[in-house]
Amino acid sequence: MEHPLGVFLKIDVGYNRTGIAVDNFELINSLLLKMNKQKALEFKGFLAHAGHSYKCRSKEAIEAVHLESKEQLVLLKNRFKKQFPNLIISLGDTPGCSVSEDFSGVDEIRPGNFVFYDLTQNIIGSNDLNEIAIAMACPIVAKHIGRNEIVVYGGGIHFSKDRIEDPENGIIFGRIVEKRGSLGGLYPKNVPEKSLSRTWSCVGSQGNDQRLQNWGSSMDPSCSFVYGRRPYERVSYYKRRSVFHDVILPFFSYL
Repeated sequence: MEHPLGVFLKIDVGYNRTGIAVDNFELINSLLLKMNKQKALEFKGFLAHAGHSYKCRSKEAIEAVHLESKEQLVLLKNRFKKQFPNLIISLGDTPGCSVSEDFSGVDEIRPGNFVFYDLTQNIIGSNDLNEIAIAMACPIVAKHIGRNEIVVYGGGIHFSKDRIEDPENGIIFGRIVEKRGSLGGLYPKNVPEKSLSRTWSCVGSQGNDQRLQNWGSSMDPSCSFVYGRRPYERVSYYKRRSVFHDVILPFFSYL
């Protein structure tokens, strides 16, 4: 290599998945000393992912996880900055970066799907529903008025089978969106995507919901969904802040 390779040390700040324990100074110092002897390596700083924020269900809980994680990294930085004056700390998780305003001492943030959001982030407390950046238009292939259900062409092949625990509807795979022109509109609470197969999904509503009878008419042959986890990973059309682009599933393109 003509130039040294920048290296971060991954630090575990409480997620307990990967990384060195934040208080294992002996191991951290040992690795830094070995790295410092390698001409092809350049220590850049400490990196952490506070993934345990995904267990939160309120902004207050998210803020607490964020501040604790941040303070641990800042203390670590202060401990080694005399030895490595140019080191930086990199911290990132979508809930923390969405909710907190306090990033003092942090040099870099990695906010995950902060730009797009999804229903999972909404249930955690990261965002409002109107901040979800994309929905998909799915052709309606059947209506079952007696059961207050419609069937759409769009399933696990198109969206994966990620699911979320909705406080009001239990396990769901997405939620329907009532479009108004080219913009996203309302997110009816009781019209979730409640079952999903490889290519089909079943959408149901509680009670006698007139909207389900209207969807699938000749005037409105499709309906749009926001999904539990990142449908935008598979769609090349997106725009920030709830501007929706219709995507007919058989012809959508992958990133």
